[in-house]
Amino acid sequence: VSDACGNSSTCLQNITVTNPLDPGILGLAMDTICSGDIVIFEGEDPGIDPLTYDWSFGSGSSPSVETGIGPHNVVYDYNATNGSVGAWVILTLGTPGCMSVSDTVSNIHVNALPDASFTSPTGNPCVLHDKTFEATVPEVPGYSYEWNFGVGASIPTASTYGPHTLEYLSNGVKTVRLIVYSNEAGASCGDTTTLVFAVNFCPGNITGKVLKSDDSPISGVNLRLYSDNDLDGVQDNNTAIRSVFTNSQGLYSMASLLPGYYVIVQVQPAGYVSLYDEDTSEDMDSVLNINTNDNIIPVTVEPFELDADNIFVEVTEPGSITGYVFDDFDNDQNPDPAEGLPSVTIELHKDVNLDGMADLDALVGSVVTNNDGYYIFPVVATGNYVLVELHPPGYTSVKDIDISNDGDLVANTNMLNDTLPVTIINSELDEGNYFIEGSACSGLVTTLQDGIPGSLRYMVDCAVDGDTISFHPILAGQTLILSDDRLEIGKDLFIISTLSPKITIQSNVSGGINILTGKSAEFKNMNVISGLTGYPGAAYDNYGQLTLWDVNVLRNALLPLTDYLIFNGTSGVMTVKGEIQIQTD
Repeated sequence: VSDACGNSSTCLQNITVTNPLDPGILGLAMDTICSGDIVIFEGEDPGIDPLTYDWSFGSGSSPSVETGIGPHNVVYDYNATNGSVGAWVILTLGTPGCMSVSDTVSNIHVNALPDASFTSPTGNPCVLHDKTFEATVPEVPGYSYEWNFGVGASIPTASTYGPHTLEYLSNGVKTVRLIVYSNEAGASCGDTTTLVFAVNFCPGNITGKVLKSDDSPISGVNLRLYSDNDLDGVQDNNTAIRSVFTNSQGLYSMASLLPGYYVIVQVQPAGYVSLYDEDTSEDMDSVLNINTNDNIIPVTVEPFELDADNIFVEVTEPGSITGYVFDDFDNDQNPDPAEGLPSVTIELHKDVNLDGMADLDALVGSVVTNNDGYYIFPVVATGNYVLVELHPPGYTSVKDIDISNDGDLVANTNMLNDTLPVTIINSELDEGNYFIEGSACSGLVTTLQDGIPGSLRYMVDCAVDGDTISFHPILAGQTLILSDDRLEIGKDLFIISTLSPKITIQSNVSGGINILTGKSAEFKNMNVISGLTGYPGAAYDNYGQLTLWDVNVLRNALLPLTDYLIFNGTSGVMTVKGEIQIQTD
């Protein structure tokens, strides 16, 4: 008998039967998802019929079990188990005649879903009003926080947990959004919260003052308000948002202003100099007032705010006082070039009580007249004063007058007392303050003509023994003509010039200068041109004591060459000093 073993006799045979059931799924066996995500499971079909599928989807799954090959949609919610070791998915296959087989076919790691909830301001917020946004869930290390605060926010975006405090620079509907990402491996889970709200304008006000340094008010000063949206402390453009003027108390006000960033610009009042500009109240302006002397104060108008005490302080711009001291030869009460008296001292005194007299110990300063008789006090603070002339010797007071109509508070009732009341207002030029003198015998030669007041002959005639006669600076380099007769000196005199170029004395008549017996005359620093023939000495006919000091004696072109320039009579003595030139041909 043959058998399956190929033997003709009976044999033993070992038969191994393998279970054909092998659970498996389509897709990935491992996955990482965010809490609330759906995972689709579907089993492999091994071609065995009939076949049963029993699913267990692990921790946090919904549904937790299911039957059939699938696909099955399963939602996972995060918990401590599936967030750490994961949710194990077990599939059991069964068919008649075979033992059921179970196997782990997947592991689902579930990442927690962040919470992006945040708090927001209550009510209707205002432009430029502080607003704070803060996440309500404690910060989680490794999470990222992305904020977007919407249009017009002073901080447009932020990438930190917070809290964040900001302002809105414009009104309207605003949208704030917070996105939180977990940033875990496999699936960066995120959550978004959005808030929509309105921002309104809430007007504020600005007030201030313009004052003098003594705290007295200045009225009529123009204050202008400009935008400063770039926060540089300077106006953005030339468009004034407001333009107001101070009242009689120096006060100004700008009401119903939209919250924002501004600068107050003072138009510098005429006659004043800026001392300082300052906001004396602590109102948390966004821009510091770094330069306190530029007529600008930065201000931030907050919602409903009264931004007060924006103060501009001024000092009065000084004025000046000018005038002349002169000998009015032609009686026109105006100083002509040769009429001015040099080196006359003019004092300025305070007159606080307005009595027209210098206050006690109140000398402000003194100046001296120049060669034209002109004087100036260039910087004089506003106030009331008295000009006092220290009367020049040899002159009599003719009139003290102020020819300008400049609103002096004290009338000049006495015009012969060498004083003039003056009132200085802001930046005033108080001019025309004249002290007119009469030259009875001043000793100062002021004209080139002969025989008239101010002439050399006039001064010699009115002089007394020991007098000094000098020459006005305006005569420097000029030629003085003796035209009436030769000049006779019957007194002891010093005829001194300090001018440069030298003055020239020329005679156009017979003879020049005659010094009488027993008299002395000294001439210094000049040219002397002789007269014509007719006397022993055509330039000097000396019978006394003649001193020539730095004098050039020259021949008149019409004088015969045989005539002498200088003749010393039997009693005449001549002394020379310095550099002397006597023309010999």
